[in-house]
Amino acid sequence: MNGVALFLNESGKVLLVKPHETCDDGWTLPGGGTHASETPHEAARRGIREQTGLTLSRIELLAVDSTPTNRRQDAVEGITFVFRGWTIPRAAESALQEAELDAYGFVPLARLSNYVRPCQERRIRAATAAAGTGRTAYLVWGQPAA
Repeated sequence: MNGVALFLNESGKVLLVKPHETCDDGWTLPGGGTHASETPHEAARRGIREQTGLTLSRIELLAVDSTPTNRRQDAVEGITFVFRGWTIPRAAESALQEAELDAYGFVPLARLSNYVRPCQERRIRAATAAAGTGRTAYLVWGQPAA
């Protein structure tokens, strides 16, 4: 299981991180996989703190995304919990720590496909939409479950 958070800057761009150690060497929302006896929101808080120095102060679930077996890597089924981050003021954008990251950036929704896989893009868009409705999105591979 993974716990991640959707952080935006004042312009509405999404914070993406590129961790040093990742299974797909790609960009993602900040957070991480659960450790033994850790809940998804605890994993999100720990991963976000390690990757960015930011604190996830409240727990508000935006989306749950079930990812069946990965056909490319024969990975086991996973579930990603996306929590609401907070808006990062422009002045704080350059203060994010990079000790655990190869890179980080704020990406407009229109350019997500240049950074993340299609299922992650759908997940981020669904979480962003859910943030405006107050409802939690239930997804399978980033798409609304039938």
